Amino acid sequence: MDQEKVRYFTKRLLAEYDRIQQELGTYEQEITNLNSPSVHEYEEKSTLEEQKEFITGLLQHDTEELSAVRDALQKIMNGTYGICERCGNPIEEERLEAIPTCRYCKKCKEELEKEGVA
Repeated sequence: MDQEKVRYFTKRLLAEYDRIQQELGTYEQEITNLNSPSVHEYEEKSTLEEQKEFITGLLQHDTEELSAVRDALQKIMNGTYGICERCGNPIEEERLEAIPTCRYCKKCKEELEKEGVA
């Protein structure tokens, strides 16, 4: 991958990193607000638990995304970004464009899905 593309994907990944960090802060604040005593006066306990569970799911998802972004940025630093972790061939640029954090080329991803691994 040429240096221009590496810079392009680095910028995209850093922007995604910032977006996820902001979302995580928002979700954490929402959970704090749901734990506020005044909220309990107006909401049913089951509704509060459902809201907490939903936000916790979002937190988990974003935490996993953040980890994938960090891994991709580390690969850029190591010079291995855009290389399939399974076969070692370049990952298709269209695939990286759609999912900048992808770890496998299309062929390997399909094989892993058939095996029930990914």
